[in-house]
Amino acid sequence: MSDSYKTQPETTIRFVLVPWPEVTREGRNNIRRGANSLARGLMIKVASVLGLLVAAAPSARAQTGANATPPGITRATWLAGCWQTKMGGAVIDEHWLPPRGNSMIEVGRTVRGETLVDYELVILRAVGDHLEYEAHPGGKPPGTFKEVASLTHHGSTLVFENPDLAFPRRVGYQAQGADSVVAWIEGVQDGKPRRIESPYVRAACESR
Repeated sequence: MSDSYKTQPETTIRFVLVPWPEVTREGRNNIRRGANSLARGLMIKVASVLGLLVAAAPSARAQTGANATPPGITRATWLAGCWQTKMGGAVIDEHWLPPRGNSMIEVGRTVRGETLVDYELVILRAVGDHLEYEAHPGGKPPGTFKEVASLTHHGSTLVFENPDLAFPRRVGYQAQGADSVVAWIEGVQDGKPRRIESPYVRAACESR
């Protein structure tokens, strides 16, 4: 055997247990008071954070509601009622029925003196996430225009487009206050851009 495996002198190891210092009654009371104070502080902080979150929730909901686009036909509610304009010796009346059945219907007429010179029927309906403007002008083929969402503003502007038509390609309505609105059609005619505007004012809806 090599020298590294020779028997070594026996060594004895002893473990001595040292008692933990005894905590006095006053010390225990101080520990309890410190723990209670810490717990109360944490509870107050948690309650404060929860209070801030609860207070902020209605404001966030209100802001989201204000910015959200109203659903369906309600986007056009502001257009309901009777409107009138006078152009070139003619009186033009438009009567928009209020929303019902997810749609609005408009009847219009143009009268010069005692002669009816033009008339129309428009059906405005919600289709999926957009509105469609279906126009039936008197004596002319009907046309359907789809809402241009990027140009529509709740309570003030509605714009519809049919890219397959040259003129009119777009039909629009824009509120000018509570009692006036500008209606327009625009597109390309004879190779040139053309836009026709008609300023309307709110009128009494006659029953007889």
